[in-house]
Amino acid sequence: MKMAGSSIQTGGLSGRIMPLNIRMDVLFGKTELNSYRMEVLNIPMALRTMQKATLFRSN
Repeated sequence: MKMAGSSIQTGGLSGRIMPLNIRMDVLFGKTELNSYRMEVLNIPMALRTMQKATLFRSN
């Protein structure tokens, strides 16, 4: 699992999400449209997780 370590080093939540999506797209042979839809769905999830992280940090 060298890929996981290198993707985390890029820093930030998007650094972990993006390589995962690319790998999943390659594995399942998704079309560009499907992968784009996945990206759009992941944006609110990423923002929500970032909000939780900032809340924990402020407390």
